[in-house]
Formats: sequence, structure tokens, C-alpha cells
Amino acid sequence: MCPGFGVPLISKQPVSEFVKKEKREFLPFEEFQKEVKALYPKKGDVKKWYTKERKNHTNWPAAPNRTYKDRGWTSWPELVGKNKE
Repeated sequence: MCPGFGVPLISKQPVSEFVKKEKREFLPFEEFQKEVKALYPKKGDVKKWYTKERKNHTNWPAAPNRTYKDRGWTSWPELVGKNKE
């Protein structure tokens, strides 16, 4: 019991009842890559930059390497047109 409230600390309802996560739609890989290439500052670590920048884009996935694994993804440097990191 939660002190002073008379309710159990652990609910029997599934977490999904409390956390409503809507399924997000992401851009097709080609459009996504075009956007990322256009915005990337051409220097610095691609993954670090992406991690910060993606927060400004609701249609960019948190893990594009997984989201686009079978849709054209090869590597972080390749995403922005760099030959090596």
C-alpha cells in the first residue's frame, strides 16, 4: 500500500494502460537520408550530431540503423555521404 493513499504500489493493469505510445511514422529511407545530408554540418561525429538533431524532427527515428536496416542503411558515415568517420 502506498502510505496515506490506501492503494497498492503495484498495479495489476498492464503498463500499456498508463503509457499511451502512439506508433510514429518515419520518412522513407531515401527522403530521410536526403534531409539528414542537407542538415549535417559536414564535420564532427555523425552519430553525436544526429542524436541531438533528431529531437527537432518527429519523423526521424531514434535508431535509424535499426529502423532502416533492410531498407538501405549501411553506416553512419554513409548516411551523410562521408567515406569514413
